[in-house]
Formats: sequence, C-alpha cells, structure tokens
Amino acid sequence: MPTEADTHPRLLLPPPVYLGAALVLAAGLNLVWRLTFLDDLPFRLPIGVTCCATALLLALWALFSFRAAHTHVEPHKPTTALVVVGPYRLSRNPIYLGFLLLGLGLALVFSNPWGLLLLPLLWAALRWLVIAVEEAFLTRRFGAPYLAYTAQVRRWI
Repeated sequence: MPTEADTHPRLLLPPPVYLGAALVLAAGLNLVWRLTFLDDLPFRLPIGVTCCATALLLALWALFSFRAAHTHVEPHKPTTALVVVGPYRLSRNPIYLGFLLLGLGLALVFSNPWGLLLLPLLWAALRWLVIAVEEAFLTRRFGAPYLAYTAQVRRWI
C-alpha cells in the first residue's frame, strides 16, 4: 500500500499561495510607497494584458492536459500519471511559468513596479519551495521515465 509520501509531493504551501502573497505584497507596497517608473512605459497596457492572457491560456492548457491524463493538477491529491503532453512538451512547469507571466502582466496593467521587483522573489519561492520538492517526488514516483523527460524538456522554456 503506497504511503502519502508516495502519492503526492509534500509541499509547505499550495503553489497559488506564493503567487497570491506576491500580488498582495506588491499591492500593499504600492499603497504605502508608490513608485511611478512604469506609468509612462509605451505599450504597458497591451503588453500586460497579453502576459495575463498568455498566463490564463497556459494554465487552461495545462489543466486540460492533466485531465486528459486522468491525474490531479492539485499537488495535495494523488499523482497517478506523468504528464508530458500539451504545454509540458515545452516546459516542465508551464503553470508556474504562467504564475510569473501573470505577475508580470498585472504589474504592467496596474503600473505597479513592486510587482516587477517581487518577481525574482516569486521565482525563487517557486523554484526552491515548490519545484524542487515536486521534482524529487516525481523522480521517486516515476524514476527513469521522469528523468528521461527532464533530459528532453527544459524546466521553464
């Protein structure tokens, strides 16, 4: 009988919490100390909207890929299949790439430089607190097929 550690990664927090914390912190910092260096950026709004739309499409594509593989996208639920199709052919972490794109897009749309300044912190949290744990779990769970996948597909893009 598989143990809980064998069925899903044991993450400190659900991944959307890191995105949410970064967005809330950026909004709070912007209220306290307004920075204006994005205000006059040409094409700020269309680039921001494009980033947000791309993030949404990436997340939906990943979700449909998980559903087609009959496994859960939520990391606290059992992982029953290795998903290597859809956006996972291009990136091992398209949802987290989408989180970063969404953070970038919202920073541009709302002209909030704090959102840009916090992106490296969000990246680091995702990389070390989420992805590292998930990769160790997937290596234990799927072994050679997962390692072969990691050799063929980049972590981000």
